[in-house]
Amino acid sequence: MAGWVWRSVLCAVAGVLAASIALPAAAADAPPIPTSVFATRSPFGDEPRLSPDGKRMAYSVVKNGETWLGVIEIDSGKVVRRLPLGKEIGLRWFSWAGRERLLLGLAVPFNTAWGEGRLARLFVTDLATLQSYYVGPKAQGAYGDNVIFTDPAGQFVLLSIQRDLYGEPQVWRFGLDGKDTKGQRIEAKTGVWQWMTDDRGVVRLGLGYSNGRATVWYRKAADEPLRLVARIHPDDKDELWEMVRLISGSDTPVEATEVWTFARQRGGNWELSAIQQTN
Repeated sequence: MAGWVWRSVLCAVAGVLAASIALPAAAADAPPIPTSVFATRSPFGDEPRLSPDGKRMAYSVVKNGETWLGVIEIDSGKVVRRLPLGKEIGLRWFSWAGRERLLLGLAVPFNTAWGEGRLARLFVTDLATLQSYYVGPKAQGAYGDNVIFTDPAGQFVLLSIQRDLYGEPQVWRFGLDGKDTKGQRIEAKTGVWQWMTDDRGVVRLGLGYSNGRATVWYRKAADEPLRLVARIHPDDKDELWEMVRLISGSDTPVEATEVWTFARQRGGNWELSAIQQTN
């Protein structure tokens, strides 16, 4: 299975590295747009994403069954990058990692003796070098693009990775320069199935299940161990906890009280639905 997965990943890289295609110049005096055009479906995919410095915009377009990404310099209106993904590779999502890199969550096709399928995999495109790289381990489960934190400078990401269908996800750190093929494991805990970080990439919260109850693991800072702070039974009503955390960004951290709200739909599992500060 791992061999099939890795060959599929290489195929995805080849698609991402396809040569850029120049766009036709706009006419000097364009004719009025027919009203019938507004009744057709827009070719644009997800909402455009502004770069962190606000000077570039990334967008996706689907035309004739083919998806591609574009990057525009806002001041000049110039298209500085165009990435055709082809018809076989699906675009799940995209986002910025710093000013010069784009993260792409791609649905990569693969074939086995039991049939065809798709795997979610993470890629990064470096706009400065025009190179694209696969991000993550060779062997992992079906969803390999679960990014829980992106370094604002675009140097690394934290991925929540399941090695197989039955194992709990672990948090791994991978660099985005195309050289980090092994990564570094940051966090793992039996029974935790969802991880969350703060604004500095510190893993602060883990959600899991044990003996029919949702469990909540929490830490204030990176040098503290995770501690069990709550258990929720399916018969419980909406639950609230007040937690105190250290706010980053100051030499003298200040304390703030947060209210964590957990909710569930009828017959569903408990999930974190809101985080609110009370001061």
